[in-house]
Amino acid sequence: MRIRNYEDLINHGNVKGRKMMADIMEAGLSAGNPYSNTLSLVSIRDNKLIFDNRAMEPSGDPRSGPAVYDLDVIERIFIFAVGKGILFIVKALEDVIGERLTGGLAMGKHGDDLVSNSRVEVTFGGHPVPDEHSVAGCRRIMDMAASLNLTENDLVITIMGNGCSALAALPAEGISVEDLAFLNQMGLIDTGMTTEAMSYLRNQIDCFRGGRVVRAMRPAQIVNLVGINPASHEITEKYENPYENFLRTNLWLPNLPDCTTTPEAIEVAKKWGIYDRLPKSILDKLLSNPKESDTLSFDEFESFDCRVFGVMPAGMSVIAAAQAKAEEYGFKTLMLTANTHCEAAPTGHYVAQLAKYSEKMKTPFAPPCALFQSGELIVTVGGQTGVGGTNQEFCAAASLVIDGNKRIIIAGIDTDGTDGPGGDFHPDAAARGIRCLTGGIVDGYTAGCAREKRIDLFRAVKTHGTSAPLWELGSGIAARQGISVGDMQCVLIMDEDG
Repeated sequence: MRIRNYEDLINHGNVKGRKMMADIMEAGLSAGNPYSNTLSLVSIRDNKLIFDNRAMEPSGDPRSGPAVYDLDVIERIFIFAVGKGILFIVKALEDVIGERLTGGLAMGKHGDDLVSNSRVEVTFGGHPVPDEHSVAGCRRIMDMAASLNLTENDLVITIMGNGCSALAALPAEGISVEDLAFLNQMGLIDTGMTTEAMSYLRNQIDCFRGGRVVRAMRPAQIVNLVGINPASHEITEKYENPYENFLRTNLWLPNLPDCTTTPEAIEVAKKWGIYDRLPKSILDKLLSNPKESDTLSFDEFESFDCRVFGVMPAGMSVIAAAQAKAEEYGFKTLMLTANTHCEAAPTGHYVAQLAKYSEKMKTPFAPPCALFQSGELIVTVGGQTGVGGTNQEFCAAASLVIDGNKRIIIAGIDTDGTDGPGGDFHPDAAARGIRCLTGGIVDGYTAGCAREKRIDLFRAVKTHGTSAPLWELGSGIAARQGISVGDMQCVLIMDEDG
């Protein structure tokens, strides 16, 4: 199981509802295994390396169909990967390609399982704030690309997934790791910027991001794998062709073309109120950039004749598996939204109010039902120093609204297993080797239990220190780290008391 404290979560409160919710969360966390997903994409037949799975293609891909590479012609094969839980994809490729794989480098997040890889060098970096290891890993990839003297007879497989927006960091000359870390801390954590907004800034001050890593691999043949659902961008389609929409609107995947410019980055910094607080080195870089961005454009990317596959399609991923488990328990499943980018606590309040109304009035969602949403919640930390996370804050805030209700259970998880930066939030958790929760499960009994134990959940939400209270209440989920496909929240509305 991915959940490490399953029994702690289900032995109190609405026991029946909590067990069903824990099983739904486990099904989601364990679903869409990137290792087995990759094996369904890649094979070798008749001495040809083949990438073929239509579900993993962005629809409208002009090169749709099998990507076939003749191993009688391909001289060397390299893998370069960055992302949370990305080593499972690397391992699958190693198992398929075997001795034909020449080498490469993969960088995961500190704490990721060290998957047994024999031919690809492995390193780890900081997330959500990059560190010197993040920079060293990206520099090593770029140095390798420059020294390998790649040719048209070489094949490079790049793999980027969620987490690479922070892990992939190679600041331009003159920008220190400390300045880059300050930018991420100030923007993403203190200010509550979205990953998309921060990407405008990071792409314009970096030597790895913005598609530059793909450009460095030329003239080799390139297959770009992404550890997400390639169809997710079709929900908010801007371009007529979904393939173009996916590539032309990319902000954060370094192995795809980039749509940002320096003027836009400056505008974003001003919009979010951080322009006057930017480190001098970063501001100098932005102001010295030419108006025309040097990131990889869509047209340049298309000239490389690359292939793109997303190894976590919707039907083989978290939401589908979680919904299937909820349906096994007799719940009608409904999707509220697939692109949540809202503050965690207000979202928890709203969803809980919606659940209370539906449970009482049997509308707009008639019990028994399971409401799902995904995306990426936000917490604007400001000057607070509490240990917590977006999904934990969502759950803690929701518990205050459903106080006393015997039919509602609410949960939220970050699918990579780490909800927030973490830290030593509780001695009992630390003794079990747990320094970061992945989310929480709460019900109508949680707030009452908190009062009995003199735990101030309201203050915990306000100070963003939700990890310790949820842990003491048996409501904080601890999980093993893995690949990230964003956040998932679920609300169960039962038709009987629990």
